[in-house]
Amino acid sequence: MQGRREWEDPAVLSRNKEDPHAAFFAFESRRSAILGIKEKSSRFLSLNGQWKFHWKPHVNASDDERGESNFAAEDCKDDEWGEITVPGNWELQGYGFPMYTNIEYLFKHDPPYISYKGEDPGPSYNPVGFYRKLVDVPNDWMRENCSVYLHLGAVTSAVWVYVNGKEVGFSKDSKLPAEFDISNFLIPGRKNLIALKVLCWCDGAYLEDQDMWWLAGITRDVFLFVRDRTHVHDFTVRSSGSCDSATSRVTQRVRLSIPKEAARAWNAENPYMYTLLLSLESKGGERSEFIRSRVGIRSVEVRGGRLLVNGKVVKLRGVNRHEHDAERGHCVDVTSMMKDVKLMKDFNFNSVRCSHYPTDETFYSLCDELGLYVIDEANIESHGMGFFPSKTLADRKEWEAAHLDRIRRMYERDKNFASIIIWSLGNEAGNGRSFHHGYAWLKRKDTTRPVQYENARMEPLWDTERIETIDFNTDVYAPMYPSPAKIQLYAERHKSDPDARPLIMCEYSHAMGNSCGGLSDYWQLIRKHEILQGGFIWDWERGGARGRERERGREPVFGYGGDYGPRGTPSDENFCINGLMQPDRLPNPHAWEAKFAMQPVEAEVKEEEEGRAVLLVSNHYDFTSLSTLDLEWEVAEDGELGGEELLHSPLLPNFWRPLTDNEIGSGQQEHLKHWKFAGRPREEGEEMQVEESEQSVRFLLSREVTEDGVMLATSCTVHEDGNIVIDGKPLRSGATVSITAHHGRYLEAKEEGVRACGQRNGEFGPLPPSLPQIFAVRKKGGKPGDVICWGDEVELEATQLKSFLSSDGPTARVLLGARPEAFRIERGEPSSPLRVGLACKLDKRRATRMSWYGRGPGESYPDRQASTSIRRWRAEVGDETFYYVRPQENGNKMDTRWMLISDEQERGMLVVAAKGNGGRPTAEGGGRGGGGWSRGRASLAMQCHHHDLDEFDVLLPSKSPRFRHGGDLVQQDFTSLCIDAAHAGVGGIDSWGSLPLVCDRLRLSHPISWSVILRPWAAASPAPAWAHPRRARCLA
Repeated sequence: MQGRREWEDPAVLSRNKEDPHAAFFAFESRRSAILGIKEKSSRFLSLNGQWKFHWKPHVNASDDERGESNFAAEDCKDDEWGEITVPGNWELQGYGFPMYTNIEYLFKHDPPYISYKGEDPGPSYNPVGFYRKLVDVPNDWMRENCSVYLHLGAVTSAVWVYVNGKEVGFSKDSKLPAEFDISNFLIPGRKNLIALKVLCWCDGAYLEDQDMWWLAGITRDVFLFVRDRTHVHDFTVRSSGSCDSATSRVTQRVRLSIPKEAARAWNAENPYMYTLLLSLESKGGERSEFIRSRVGIRSVEVRGGRLLVNGKVVKLRGVNRHEHDAERGHCVDVTSMMKDVKLMKDFNFNSVRCSHYPTDETFYSLCDELGLYVIDEANIESHGMGFFPSKTLADRKEWEAAHLDRIRRMYERDKNFASIIIWSLGNEAGNGRSFHHGYAWLKRKDTTRPVQYENARMEPLWDTERIETIDFNTDVYAPMYPSPAKIQLYAERHKSDPDARPLIMCEYSHAMGNSCGGLSDYWQLIRKHEILQGGFIWDWERGGARGRERERGREPVFGYGGDYGPRGTPSDENFCINGLMQPDRLPNPHAWEAKFAMQPVEAEVKEEEEGRAVLLVSNHYDFTSLSTLDLEWEVAEDGELGGEELLHSPLLPNFWRPLTDNEIGSGQQEHLKHWKFAGRPREEGEEMQVEESEQSVRFLLSREVTEDGVMLATSCTVHEDGNIVIDGKPLRSGATVSITAHHGRYLEAKEEGVRACGQRNGEFGPLPPSLPQIFAVRKKGGKPGDVICWGDEVELEATQLKSFLSSDGPTARVLLGARPEAFRIERGEPSSPLRVGLACKLDKRRATRMSWYGRGPGESYPDRQASTSIRRWRAEVGDETFYYVRPQENGNKMDTRWMLISDEQERGMLVVAAKGNGGRPTAEGGGRGGGGWSRGRASLAMQCHHHDLDEFDVLLPSKSPRFRHGGDLVQQDFTSLCIDAAHAGVGGIDSWGSLPLVCDRLRLSHPISWSVILRPWAAASPAPAWAHPRRARCLA
């Protein structure tokens, strides 16, 4: 460590920083404490607002590393400095530029040293910001018996603190507070100068590779506060009713009792909170400070293979949340937090995972008060280093203190929040000594909460289908992006195992663009199997930076990776643009699917006989009966709504019962429209060189996962005799295989053939990781059907001729030889189209309105349609295009029997489905089928836009879209009509390798049969009875 600069030394974590403590504020009086607003206390002084600011793009090696230079001196001339708003990211205030990467660091993988990867401004780019502010500190704060502290809520990523020209201390860690006692540096009777030096990247940035925007600066509140020299430093509240308190260096334990008849437990459905008031009293009876703490009484444990809250099994309807604001980057105010919590409640979420760092403490208070379970996560992710033991920082002794410090400080600050029910050691940071010791420390320190860690497994890499071998340092099996089949396998394997860990998906259903297909499949399994206790969708909203407004003032432009910085700036492009919400919190269409799939009260209509139906109502609340809720439904006949009725039901939690014909009435078709709730308001390491030539690529089919990254599918086995078996069958010449690359190794088909390369060029430039690619396998010198063994020389023939794998000669030789590369091989089949149908353009003058009988009101797809209902809908065509941040397929309407596209006078064209299966893959091809509602009636998938459909996609051979942003699209003077006989699902396991479920894919081996009738339509002229919209159903 000798000779290292302290900002490149993982052994140096801080200097003169106060020990961590619970989040609280000590007030001067009982009245102010009960009010609980620290900003109104005489012991609080906010430093938010404008600061003098100077920015440099490089750390000057000639300067003293602690920043003891002219900037902190009182006589420093800062007249020509600019100003900056605190809190605020400097990249969003004109200094530097935002950057986004997913896995890769912005600097070379050479921990702990920092050397920027980008071409411009070059390797030495590591910005530093200098802050200065003159502060009027009240004179009575500087009495001998008082201590004045500087609170820095969060600073990215290292900060040096100076007061009146003298250094006070130093801190790392971008997501937790740093507090310094500045009492001895203040001068009474004058303004005091506070100066800060903030460095963009220090060694700590290796632990902060959290798949988000790289932004620097002071991102949370800055303030001063004063306390008596003798004060309560910390206290711990246990939900059992006991309270530990510390006074100076004396620790006392006090047990508080609440009468049983008055006690009310806290849970996310009924978040009842008590107010605990602590006061410090001297021997003379004088009380010097009052501390208000909101307390929730609840228990959390893992017992018998289940996660229990207050002794009951709970299902976590969760979502991952980053701290992000489209306007202010990583600076999120209380209004934004409140909006997020209320939206989460409105969309049926009962839990949130703080991904991947502790959030602002106010957020936990809101979750306490409004009712959300929280997984609190340590500020640790070193994804770019890889997960193998020789690569991960988690198993290096010199990095252990940095890991443990972040875990400890998270716990100490957040231990008293009732909403936090699980601690998380971090995210995607490998496994090893640091996490083993961190788990043990937390379990000793806190016996009231479980601990989880997704990377607590014996295998370095996770798998979509295979159940990993779990290490000891997690109380919960928290897989990442498992398929529905995987969680079902786990449930069946461990349904009777009392020692099994409950399965809670830490991330699933990657909500990137038009996505979240199959979400209902997950929740059907979760509700069926008790050991499956939910999961956290990735994610809430994480990536748009607001740019210019559309000229027509309707759709904003949100920037993403690649939109900022000079040429050669590292970027993973639009991979940051995912989430259930748009950056301005407009719900994406798939947010409504999530709301429906996770609804705590579920209803299903089952028709027993013609004219009579039974409504099955299920209560999925964990603690709440339906006695305080009202069930409201509407009856629809041929898509037209009739009357509505109301029902009061005392249904208990986790029970269901059928409602009889007498209760719900009868009708030709009955569909539940919506629920109305009348209850409580919810306010890298060394890079591998790819060996390649013009003709061949060498890679190894290994019998096991190796440290260098070979990854074979669970279904791919190499036997001792060398035979390769996939899905239980020998690999033979002529077979079709699907190859997915991992960890930056890809196959490309160039003119000279298939070759390996270090990166794949995706739609917007280099985009890891790859989708499965389809090849035909030919054994050199062999005949079709010959068995292929380990070490045989084979040729791969690319079967996808119109993709980045395409070439004039798509055949290349691949030798299964001596060098391992990261490929995964599965049995595959030729790729299929995403849709089959027709498209046309109509005169916009006669095609501005649309009326249809099918699914609505929002878009629907074969694997994402549960949240839509079937009835007659009306809309303006211009309103039916959803402007995703990055343009893409949108606006589809499944199960459409007929659609009328017309002008204001209902003159236009009537489209009637004469034959079709709702737009799904055919039932013979494994589709989900037409749905019981149709009663044999034909339907198709249809959509209309005032855009060319090509505007939503990338046109090959180009790798870039015509429009990068949804806000760039301008409506055209025509109307596009698209009619699909079959449409593939959007998929939803992840956004980089997994296809839609088999039942939601089009299959070339199965024919698609369909027909449609197009009929001019004029409302004022007589028309055949079959063409009338209200009777179009007769055609089927």
